[in-house]
Amino acid sequence: MNEASKCQTLRKGIKAIRLELEELANAIANDRVAELNIEQDFAIHIKPANFFEEITQADLLPEDEHLFRKVVTLITDLGYASTIVLQQKLGINYGQAVHVVADLERDGLVEPAHGFRPHKVLPAAYAMREQLEISMEKQSLKEYQNGLLAISS
Repeated sequence: MNEASKCQTLRKGIKAIRLELEELANAIANDRVAELNIEQDFAIHIKPANFFEEITQADLLPEDEHLFRKVVTLITDLGYASTIVLQQKLGINYGQAVHVVADLERDGLVEPAHGFRPHKVLPAAYAMREQLEISMEKQSLKEYQNGLLAISS
């Protein structure tokens, strides 16, 4: 069996699983609606399109400004981005590192990698770092001023 037919068979299997899960989820939802005596118009419908994203969410990282700052600082210090470095320096797993690099590439902060080479950092990443540092300084100053106002009150 060649690679293309294996992929096609896998896709058919995933589609069948999604359909079965949709039926199961709708049955559970309908049972819960019946248990709660809620009119059928308000029945919960679970869409299977998000199922794959839901089961892989363990690999996704929350959108965290602190993490973003750490990533931008790290890649601009190094001049490149790679999944291995992100894993080691940030303590994240491979799937999370792949998502971070893909987001960086999508946002135009790193260029696409060629083969197994690391992603080269683009000038936009350096500009982003400067903006982040300026916003951190402004935030620190604002917190300092708020602290002084609280003390003087």
